Amino acid sequence: MYSLIIVTLIGGYIMSIFEGPIEIYQNDLFLQKTWILKSLPIQETTAALVGLPTTCFLQYIDLIQQDTNIIEFNSNSSDFNFYTDQQQQQEESKLFDLGNFPTKTGSSSSLSTYMMDANVTWKGLYTAANNNNTLFPNINIGNSNGNIGGIDSIDFDFILDPSLLTSLPTLLPKTETENKTTSSSTDLEDDSRSNTTTTVFTTVIAIDLQSFFEDSSSSSSIELFIEGFYNYMESCEETAGVLLSAVVNVTRDVALNDFKLLIHDNKGGDNGLTFNWIRCWNITDSELGISIPFKPTEKQVSASIYINQTKYFIAEWENNRKELYENYTIEYDCANIKYDNDSGTVLNRTKCYWEATKQSVLNASGSHGCHANTGSSAWFWFTIMTTVGYGNFSPNTQAGYVLVYCLGWISIIAFGILSIVAGYTYTTIADDIFRRLNMKWLHKPEYSVPLWAVLSLLWINLIAWNARSYWKSRVPEYDYTVGDSYWFSYISIFTVGLGDVFLQPQGMFISDVFRWTALFLNGFVFISAFLGKFGDLLIKYFPSRGESLEYHLARTDLWGIEDAQSELEDRVDESLLDGHQNNNNNNDIDDDKNENGTIAISAGGDRSRMFNDPLALHHASKSLTTNTF
Repeated sequence: MYSLIIVTLIGGYIMSIFEGPIEIYQNDLFLQKTWILKSLPIQETTAALVGLPTTCFLQYIDLIQQDTNIIEFNSNSSDFNFYTDQQQQQEESKLFDLGNFPTKTGSSSSLSTYMMDANVTWKGLYTAANNNNTLFPNINIGNSNGNIGGIDSIDFDFILDPSLLTSLPTLLPKTETENKTTSSSTDLEDDSRSNTTTTVFTTVIAIDLQSFFEDSSSSSSIELFIEGFYNYMESCEETAGVLLSAVVNVTRDVALNDFKLLIHDNKGGDNGLTFNWIRCWNITDSELGISIPFKPTEKQVSASIYINQTKYFIAEWENNRKELYENYTIEYDCANIKYDNDSGTVLNRTKCYWEATKQSVLNASGSHGCHANTGSSAWFWFTIMTTVGYGNFSPNTQAGYVLVYCLGWISIIAFGILSIVAGYTYTTIADDIFRRLNMKWLHKPEYSVPLWAVLSLLWINLIAWNARSYWKSRVPEYDYTVGDSYWFSYISIFTVGLGDVFLQPQGMFISDVFRWTALFLNGFVFISAFLGKFGDLLIKYFPSRGESLEYHLARTDLWGIEDAQSELEDRVDESLLDGHQNNNNNNDIDDDKNENGTIAISAGGDRSRMFNDPLALHHASKSLTTNTF
């Protein structure tokens, strides 16, 4: 048993050496993809789309109450200057902090709260931002095939801040009047950059509010109100199309252009973080350490829990990403680049920060504090040797596959041989104990079968109890039942290993390998002994009704008896006489069966009987071959 455990530990350690680095790479890849999905303004845009009808309706009512159908935002106003001045005072590296937008009182509020100001609209903020190039990221809305929702295609750069989520400004359609004055995106940008007061947002409400209030009972006024409301809500629908188009375009462009390695070099990272071959915890903590513990302490067990390893790995990845981001911004000298730098050889400031962000995400790793999980790897190798093979994890490297190919089948054969020897030894010891206790009746199959069946059931219960203890301490988040533990024990003892329940690898230590291999190996022996005794019982109550298989095979001339018969006739006298000359002086031939079932043939007598009996001839041929060679 201990030899199997040693082989298990050696094989598992080698596997962890091969598989550990690729598992770290896949975990890093998963966090890269997660970061991109969280950084893209998908959730914020979805929330804006859901609340868009209500927002449009409230704004429409607000416009009526103000008795106006045009909202103006003066780029020279004190409001605009205040917001731009406040933003310029923020730390340069923290771009586009839309979650903490400055207010006039000096406090911070979310962008959505700021947007509720009836005198300031998203369109106005958007234009003001482009005028100053500091407030918001420039976002590509529309496409090359034409305009969307009545807005001309406007090409801007989409910039993501590494630590802050960016949301999309909403662009409402322009009216026909505004289209006449600003017929293209270029005109809009030129007007917004001028120092004159510019109408940057105009609703599509086309109603005479004065006549409406003077004659509210007029059917024409009511129809006009309904028509205006319908047109306004139609604008909201068009705005939703703009938002959706922007999100799709941005997501596509960022994924294909900036993070194309994650698409074309996809080697996993889609199934969440895993800790099958590695274990990650804070190695600077003296109570945890960097060594591989044989028997873990309570704190080490707690640190090995999946959720704790996940939190640690994510925190290390994020810390490493931020550190890389700071290093890249210094390397690229982003802080000293002007915002309006349009040089083809030098990045502008926003692009510089974005390049630093992108490189920090691609090169970040949470591997600090991760080491090989020898316990888990050894347990994997044990399941290979015993053919249990739960299938909950497998090699991901060519070296790992080669190791399983080359040494796996050898380990399986070695395990089979040792299991047979162990089973025979167990039954021999048990039979000897029964004999010494004068309980020879337990040798009989009808009594030994129930005995080994009870021992097997007790062992299945013991394994199930240990499984529940393991899940409770090592995998507290795992939702299991008592039935699951018995099912796990059953499919493990009979080497079925369906994989629906298993021992989670992240909590497996070397001491656990010793415990579980001992439990399983003894269970295999008990099941083997039970099946052996059960076979004896079947043979006893269902004996053979015809000639034995050995005799039948002898008659089929499978061993080439006819070819050897002539040679045996020439040599059998000499061989048999030499073998029995000290024990037999009789000239008759007597056929006596010894304890091993072979036939001893005395010298002299009727030789024709031996050669007419194929089974006797077979044994004689074996005896002759043995004596000859």
